Amino acid sequence: MRSRLAGVSRTGADLNLHLVRYLVTVVDEGHFGRAAARLYVSGPALSKQIRTLERKVGAELLDRVAHPVVPTEAGHRFLPDARTALAAADRAVAAVEAHRRAADGVLRLGS
Repeated sequence: MRSRLAGVSRTGADLNLHLVRYLVTVVDEGHFGRAAARLYVSGPALSKQIRTLERKVGAELLDRVAHPVVPTEAGHRFLPDARTALAAADRAVAAVEAHRRAADGVLRLGS
């Protein structure tokens, strides 16, 4: 099955992790409305953001007809690495926060 979005993708496309997190949340919830509530965004805004991500990667990632909403074959291929990227980003932010907390407790004299 050929995606309506085929051919749109760019090699090395910069992905916005915010959009990736939206996709993962929709998949985890299986429903746009519940995902939107969890993300504190409107349903239409969430759907628009997922479409933006799909345009960036050049494939439909969700089967919107299925209830619950499920990933397409392309979505299934995308999700493992997407989850890994989100976990890595979360760890990176946590590492900086831990460094900042440790540095806040250190008294520095001089320059």
